[in-house]
Amino acid sequence: MEVKQHTSKYAEKTAPNCVAIKKSSIPNAGLGVFATEPIPDRARFGPCKGEIIRNEEKAQLFGYSWQI
Repeated sequence: MEVKQHTSKYAEKTAPNCVAIKKSSIPNAGLGVFATEPIPDRARFGPCKGEIIRNEEKAQLFGYSWQI
């Protein structure tokens, strides 16, 4: 199923069936991804899509990001 990346609830619509996206219990964390069933060792997910932010200061504002 093709889902446009900027569609409302894109992550929820494209997540594998073995995970759920719901509110995190970590204060101010927003949403998190949680396993709904055991996931086999070495399972792969992808492709991972997201926004590339080249400005390090702007990236820090999001709270959850990684540098590659």
